[in-house]
Amino acid sequence: MRLKQTLAPLLAVFLLVNSIYTAKVAEIIVRTQGAVTTDKDFVLAYTGIKPGDTFDRAAVVRDIDALKATDRFSFVNIEAKQIDPDHISLIYVLELKPRLKSVPVIIGAREIGQRKIRNLLDLKVGDPVDDSLLAVKTSKIVEEYHKRFFHAARVTWSIELDKNEEFADVVISITENAKSSVRSITFTGNKNVSSRELKDILYTKTWNILSFLNKRGVFEAELLERDRVIISEYYRNLGFLDVAVENPEIYLSFHKIYIVFNIREGNRYKVDKISLTGNSIFDDKTLAPYLTLKPGDIASSGKINNIQTAIENHYRSRGYIKTYINTSISNADEPDTVNVSFALSEGTLVYTGNIEIRGNVQTRDSVARRELLVYPGEVFNQPALKRSERVLENLGFFSSVVSYERPTLLEDRLDIVFDVTEKPTGQFMIGAGYSSVDKIIGYVELSQGNFDLFGWPSLKGAGQKVRARAQLGTRRTDLELSFIENWFLDRKLSFGVDLYYRERGYLSSNFDERRISGAITLGKPLKVFFRRANLRYGLEEISIYDVSDN
Repeated sequence: MRLKQTLAPLLAVFLLVNSIYTAKVAEIIVRTQGAVTTDKDFVLAYTGIKPGDTFDRAAVVRDIDALKATDRFSFVNIEAKQIDPDHISLIYVLELKPRLKSVPVIIGAREIGQRKIRNLLDLKVGDPVDDSLLAVKTSKIVEEYHKRFFHAARVTWSIELDKNEEFADVVISITENAKSSVRSITFTGNKNVSSRELKDILYTKTWNILSFLNKRGVFEAELLERDRVIISEYYRNLGFLDVAVENPEIYLSFHKIYIVFNIREGNRYKVDKISLTGNSIFDDKTLAPYLTLKPGDIASSGKINNIQTAIENHYRSRGYIKTYINTSISNADEPDTVNVSFALSEGTLVYTGNIEIRGNVQTRDSVARRELLVYPGEVFNQPALKRSERVLENLGFFSSVVSYERPTLLEDRLDIVFDVTEKPTGQFMIGAGYSSVDKIIGYVELSQGNFDLFGWPSLKGAGQKVRARAQLGTRRTDLELSFIENWFLDRKLSFGVDLYYRERGYLSSNFDERRISGAITLGKPLKVFFRRANLRYGLEEISIYDVSDN
């Protein structure tokens, strides 16, 4: 009897829950907590459950997520109420976020201007606000303070509701505290390398009296991992191949930061033997000049890597771009010595196919192509390809240059693609000033670094350079015009024209001076001695006028 009394309520609950999961939704009710109500049509527009649908728990979760995503509600819940065994009511219980009534009030910001802080908050009048939103927004302010040494800065906020709880004022309170800075960097276990030597190679530096100018002492956590790696590399370059540098220990005392690097140096190794294997295309004698390490030398990991790179470049500049080297370092018979072996996989000879340049909307294809150091039909030269990237970047026409190889139907051919992104190459400057000699003076200057003299109407894309400047004052006049063609007659020969007109009224009280000048210049880059040779021819006319009778 007692068992029946216990099971009866449990069975009733089970049947009730089971009936809810199989019931249909008869109606949807929207209930708002707080003084401000919400529009039912707005809620239904963002929800998927409709009257007549069978109750679906997954659909309820989706509706809750959809309403939260509108960013208008600080509380969202859905309740199910049984009407009869086959039907339920769904009740959406919501609480609206108040809307920002006015621009947030900022208190305590001295190091960072209020305009900067408002930009970080990115809040506009009428935006919904609550504590979760302000927690995210103010974290950006804290990050900005950390960048400026203020690691002890604290940011709090308050939301002040109006009487209807529909709108709210937000007050941001900032306690900046003192600046944080790295006051000391110490090392343990560095028996063979001095602490001063290690400090010199670190990205992180300690604070000094000039830190407000040179930013020394800035603490950046991401730099510490780079510092740990660079210490390891420094030791390995000195032959300590087993070195281990632990993650640095950081101690914070209010606004002062102390960093400790723990180092296990290990033994210092020398080279016993160095060998090449797998090279059949180029013999040992050809590759021997690249083996800069000899038996008895310190086993520097940097020099070992340089040897590998040099041998790879030897192959890849001669068409064997799929050459790979497996470098192994093993313990030799003698203590603290190692054998270094370079095992080559040479690959096959590859030639350059087509060369394509993409993204040069304004710059002519020929202007970029003439600067390349790789050519179709030649043996593929990978180092020259990388140098071509740098040459295109140095033109000043592109913000980025990326090259890659593209397979073709022929196994011994690879196309080359250069993806470039153009950047603005024109400049306009204007200014004014005053000096005791020139008195009032103003200037205007126009320049274009990717000019096209004959490319009307855009006048861009031929790689020419033009500059025009006018400087006018009460006692002087300067007019200048210059033009440079870096590939004159389609040769690596520059041709330049310079014209100027100058008037001076301050050289003497008895006369004024006028100078009119013009010059042409031919220049050619050189590979030896001087980097460039220029030949210049100019004419200048000097006139004296307004001569005083005295």
